Amino acid sequence: VLLVQAFVCIDLICAARGELCKDSGQAHVSYSSIASAAGLPGRLLVGALFLCLAAATLVSQIAKMGELLASFSIPYGLACFASTALLTSFSLAGPRIVVAVNAGLTAGFAAAASLLFAAGAHAANWNRLARSDFSRCWSLAPTVLQLFVFHEILPGLCEMLDYERWRIRRAALLGSTALLLVELSWSALGLGLVPLSAARQVLNGDPVNVLLEQGGSIARIVLGLAACAITTTVLGTNLALQSFFASRRKNSGVAPVACFLLPAAAATIAACSPSTFFAAIDFAGAYPVAILWGLLPPLALAFQFPSQRPRRALLVLMALLSASFVLCNAIADLQRWLGRSGAMASLAMKLTNPKERSRGNTKSPIETFPAWSDPGATIVSGRSR
Repeated sequence: VLLVQAFVCIDLICAARGELCKDSGQAHVSYSSIASAAGLPGRLLVGALFLCLAAATLVSQIAKMGELLASFSIPYGLACFASTALLTSFSLAGPRIVVAVNAGLTAGFAAAASLLFAAGAHAANWNRLARSDFSRCWSLAPTVLQLFVFHEILPGLCEMLDYERWRIRRAALLGSTALLLVELSWSALGLGLVPLSAARQVLNGDPVNVLLEQGGSIARIVLGLAACAITTTVLGTNLALQSFFASRRKNSGVAPVACFLLPAAAATIAACSPSTFFAAIDFAGAYPVAILWGLLPPLALAFQFPSQRPRRALLVLMALLSASFVLCNAIADLQRWLGRSGAMASLAMKLTNPKERSRGNTKSPIETFPAWSDPGATIVSGRSR
């Protein structure tokens, strides 16, 4: 699905570049310039979606960063704010320095991943894969979308490859295939390394935490891998925010202030609970990612460019599928929210009404909750893990 959406975005970028070169001689194309063709509403919509996606990304990464630092006896809230302040300040050192450091961290991530596969392949119990329940994967579609999405780099990729569609599509195909293989390998390795005794903890949380709690060489490698991945994501998001605010303000001095405020707000949300990691990822995949990369590009390509009229029906169908995905997520989240509200109201009534308490109900208040309120479960964006 993401690859098909990427091909649509590539067609949109190349078509927009042709129109811009014809009208104004402009060679560089970005999503902002494409949205500008729809006027102020288009710019506002794309800008709002981008900020939501950036904020959700920062919340998830800051929450995980705080959780990792908390394992070193650092208070979770302090870890969230301190790491955010440090990385946000460093992001203002200049794009060249940040990009160079990000390249080094990416190399460190690749090295840590290689070490993890080399060390973990012998320690993993591969028979556990046959006992895994993969039916839960369908409910994790928003999470997978957020983790796999790469569409924000497509304008730069198109420019690097001179807007030659077949070369761009080949690069997107090869890159996404490599990403898929890495993710599948990591998932299989994680299932093989996590013992069955920790199955409930994995379902309700993050298997990375289980591996870190086990200690040893595997835990140290996982810690290094996670640190590199989180740092590169936060630095990359901060750079994208700087570019976003600078391009919309004549006074570029506004950009640093705005780039501090959004991470500070994200750190405040992340500091509430480590569970915001999954909540933010689910929200980003269910709404901003699905709308920004799945709904808007087919509509823009279908109705802004006359050359795409023969494909208009297919493009509209793709947009409708993305809209249905967003709607289903919204309905599911609303139902879960209403279910929680109803259960809380019912419990409050039983606790405050003497007649309800005198009907021989000897269960504790916790036992009156439905299954989703299991104290051992982590509720994340309405999804019990």
